[in-house]
Amino acid sequence: MDSTDWPPFADLGFEFCRTHNRALSFQDLMYEIGVKGRPVAVSWELLNVHSQRTGLGHMAVAGGYLTNDYGDWLEIYDPGCGDAPPDPPAHPCGYRIMAFSANVSGTSGGGNHYVHWDDFYGIHR
Repeated sequence: MDSTDWPPFADLGFEFCRTHNRALSFQDLMYEIGVKGRPVAVSWELLNVHSQRTGLGHMAVAGGYLTNDYGDWLEIYDPGCGDAPPDPPAHPCGYRIMAFSANVSGTSGGGNHYVHWDDFYGIHR
């Protein structure tokens, strides 16, 4: 289901912290996910052809991480998976590995440029 608003964590009785127009550091994500055992809701805002923020974007959940010789990576659970089969097949629809640098900013598969928007973390009752 597509929604055009931020998650209603407070309305559902959850406390949380939030960044504004910036990504958590990789170290902060590792702490939230690995030490506290809490996923982080991450979001990206699309840019227009003049590289200006549009107020349109996308949100997913970072639920794991990996660091290796090739860099820092996030496990992303993305609700916008469409009809694509899971990759790898043993994972749920929308599962993918994303370079942490792509979490901060980049270009989507459709050629749209984006920047990091807000992160919701420290989510608990």
